[in-house]
Amino acid sequence: MNLNIENLNKCYGELCVFNQLNLDLKDVKSVALIGPSGEGKTTLLRLIADLETADSGSISFNRNHKGMVFQLQNLFPHLTALQNIVLPLTKVHNVEKKDAEQQAIQLLQRFKLSEHANKKPAQLSGGQQQRIAICRAVATNPDILLFDEPTSALDPEYTAEVLDLIAELRGEGMEIIFVTHEMGFARQIADRILFVADGGISFNGIADDFFGEAAPQRVKDFLGKVLKYN
Repeated sequence: MNLNIENLNKCYGELCVFNQLNLDLKDVKSVALIGPSGEGKTTLLRLIADLETADSGSISFNRNHKGMVFQLQNLFPHLTALQNIVLPLTKVHNVEKKDAEQQAIQLLQRFKLSEHANKKPAQLSGGQQQRIAICRAVATNPDILLFDEPTSALDPEYTAEVLDLIAELRGEGMEIIFVTHEMGFARQIADRILFVADGGISFNGIADDFFGEAAPQRVKDFLGKVLKYN
């Protein structure tokens, strides 16, 4: 992916999340957005996904078709897992219902979720719900997948299920940008880490540098807190 951000400003009332933000990424496959809570990680992801509009500045991104997976799965509670995947294909992407159902069935088989096809979200574990949400995003054949803290509401067991699926997709060549507090996962699959804090991006580099001795003190202070009991 190539992503260029120039002089971006984003405020909510008197609270300015970004002030003259600049970023230039070229030929990057996976990006982790890491930083303290409330510092703008999700806002940046939503700006990239065109779910938010900047107050000023520009974002140039060479990936037009984006799939988004949210922190809370946003599954329709009255529909089955299969129907949750089929609905956006038919209503948004104008896929014939028969073809959409076949595509959804294939995805459920691919990700070992076939036994849950006819269950509604309330009948599924949190990890299963999030994996269905990922299937729904993948079904539209996106150029890139964007994940907003997809495991933050999950138990450790279910967290591993979801991270394994994301890692599998990444291993198959899918480009991803993800917000996460899972430091080990970010270190394993991100080839670029952006540390979002203090109104901007205070670190932009590879994982080895982020977790190494050469990291800025701001990053070291953050990691000292989040890794204290890991």
